[in-house]
Amino acid sequence: DGTTDGTLQLNCSQNSHGIKLKSPPHSAGASYTLTFPNNDGNANEVLTTDGSGVLTWGAVSSDFVKLSSGTMSSANTLTFDSLDTSTYKAFRFILTDSVSLAGHGQLQLRLRYDNSGSQATRTDSKYMNSMQGYKNSTQSSRSITTPVDQSVIDLNDNLTQYGRTDAQTFDITLYDLAQSNSGTVLQIFNGGIEDTDGTNVIYYVHGWGFYETANANNGFTIFTSNSANFTGNYQLYGIK
Repeated sequence: DGTTDGTLQLNCSQNSHGIKLKSPPHSAGASYTLTFPNNDGNANEVLTTDGSGVLTWGAVSSDFVKLSSGTMSSANTLTFDSLDTSTYKAFRFILTDSVSLAGHGQLQLRLRYDNSGSQATRTDSKYMNSMQGYKNSTQSSRSITTPVDQSVIDLNDNLTQYGRTDAQTFDITLYDLAQSNSGTVLQIFNGGIEDTDGTNVIYYVHGWGFYETANANNGFTIFTSNSANFTGNYQLYGIK
C-alpha cells in the first residue's frame, strides 16, 4: 500500500494468533534471497550465512570460551589437565567466594605437564613471583617479592590473611602455557573483605608469577599451603 512493509504471517490452528516474517523498510533498498539448509541442525547450533544468502547450521564461535566450571566444597586441590594449548594461547581462572576452612594458609599454584602419557606436577624449584598489596585499615601497602628458585607460585599473601576473611576472589591468567622457548607467565589478582574485630577491611594483591624453564605445560593445580580444604565457585576460560 506504499506505507506498510510486507509480512508473511504463520497462524495457529485456530487462526487466532501467529508469528510474522517481516521485510526490511523501503528505505533500506534491500533485495536478497535466504536459502535455508537441508536439515534442522544440531542442538545449540545457529544459522550463519556465507555472505550470499546461503544459510548453514554451525556452532557459535568465540575467542573466549568457558572450558570448565564448578564449586569447591570439601577438597584441598583443584587440578586442570590436558588443556588444549594448540587452540588456546592463554587461560583465565576465576575463583569467587573462596574461604579456607582451616588455618590461614596461602593459596598456591604449580604447573602440570604430560610425562610419557600421564599427567605430572612440576615440583622443581623454578618458580618465582612478585606482588603488590594494599590494605585500607591502616592505609598501608607493601611489596611482596618471592626469591627465584621457589617450588610454588603464591596467589595471595599474609596481607590478605586467607582463612580469616568473609570471602576472597582470585583472578589468574596464564600466558604461553605450552611455550617451550621461554617460561610461562601468570598475572595474579586477589582481593576481598576481611572482618577484623567486627570492622570490614578491604584489600587486594596484584602481581605476576613466572615459571622460568622453557618446558611445555598443559595444565595446572591449585592448593592450600597448609593442606586445608577451601570453598568457592570457579570458572576456567580458554582465550584463542
